[in-house]
Amino acid sequence: MNKTIRGSRFRTRFNAVILSVSREGKRVLGKPIDITFRMGDTLWLEASYQLEEQYRFLSGFPAGQRLK
Repeated sequence: MNKTIRGSRFRTRFNAVILSVSREGKRVLGKPIDITFRMGDTLWLEASYQLEEQYRFLSGFPAGQRLK
């Protein structure tokens, strides 16, 4: 925690793009890449089906609704 999205290399590690960050039920304003992660943040991702399959067993990666 306490790393920016850019500093965490999220896109490279998970092959997913963070579209938006929500904290305490409210959207965090600013460019997602410059936002610093905090515990409890909700990330809105664009990712492949493989990401969901790979991480679905982790409580930190709850599966959201898939849009088609």
